[in-house]
Amino acid sequence: MKNVIVRRNKFYASFRIDGKLIRRVLDTTDPQEAIALAYILKRQMEGNKETIPNPKPENNPKTESTNRVSYVDGVDKFMQRQYRLENAWQIEFGRAKQTASDNMTIYKRLYEFLNVEYFDEITYEMLSGFMQTQEGKVNNNTLNKYRAMLGRLFQMAEDYDWIYKSPARKLPTYKAHKPVRYVFTNKDINNILTNGGEFRSFYEFQLETGIRCADLYGVKTGAFYSKGNGVMYYKFTPVKLKDKSGINNFTEEVEIPLSDRAGNIVKECKTEDLFPGSELRSWREACMHNLKSNFDPKFVKAKNIRHHTFRHTFAQNALDNDMKMEELQTFLGHATMAMSQVYAKHKSHEKLLEKRNLIRY
Repeated sequence: MKNVIVRRNKFYASFRIDGKLIRRVLDTTDPQEAIALAYILKRQMEGNKETIPNPKPENNPKTESTNRVSYVDGVDKFMQRQYRLENAWQIEFGRAKQTASDNMTIYKRLYEFLNVEYFDEITYEMLSGFMQTQEGKVNNNTLNKYRAMLGRLFQMAEDYDWIYKSPARKLPTYKAHKPVRYVFTNKDINNILTNGGEFRSFYEFQLETGIRCADLYGVKTGAFYSKGNGVMYYKFTPVKLKDKSGINNFTEEVEIPLSDRAGNIVKECKTEDLFPGSELRSWREACMHNLKSNFDPKFVKAKNIRHHTFRHTFAQNALDNDMKMEELQTFLGHATMAMSQVYAKHKSHEKLLEKRNLIRY
């Protein structure tokens, strides 16, 4: 659509006048109406260029917006627009609104730190100082989330012409910490399977195959087949890393054999769905709750315990049992060797003890 862009299901007019990028929110949900409004807005601004702020003002580099909005009112407007919450500054959030609650926590911390009334009073130096106060309190991944939260808020303020330019644009990106790749111990696995209940076969299947849990939600028994040799097979398409355009590239289908235990789970299934109910959100949440209940909550958070941990455990056990990297790549469905090699750096302690005296001279 000419002069119109879409972000988060909202329409924005986007065009240039005298080299300056103009971007404004369009108060409509209809694509054709958005095009018309953007056209009218552009014609109006082209005919009244003196109202457009100079990109490089000579005497006043901190050009203020004529539409001054208080910080508290602006945050309320942002929360209403993003999360459909009225008067978000005053209300308390439950767990169902965790993301909204996290955003409000940061916005209130910033308000207490800055002690300013209006959006156009906030500068990059102020935001940078606030971020520095958070360093050391949380890890870099969380700092990057804070940066993104501030970026969205001040981008909306710029879109609504509350400020001339978002001061959050220059905030640096922190070097992200690599995620913890925990591997279940034998004791962990015994506890998980003992307390698994209706989810036990789902846990076992992940341990035996290393297939992503997302690929198993709602999977049909018909997706698995035999070639007459008693071995069950599964065929899927590995996904490559996203390219610069952000689009996933797909490679050819890969066929992998299932272990005997995984094959028996398929053969013993009497329903069309291999894991009945797994396509439902309530089933997935109950399954995740069951898994995490086997560990202390602090341990779950520190080690990032989730269904994907079964995949890590499969990969680690495969390497410890001398599976070649090329074979592991096929089993995991990785399109590149680099994606599989992350597991090669984490040989188990027991395996390292076995190998420590291999060199003879």
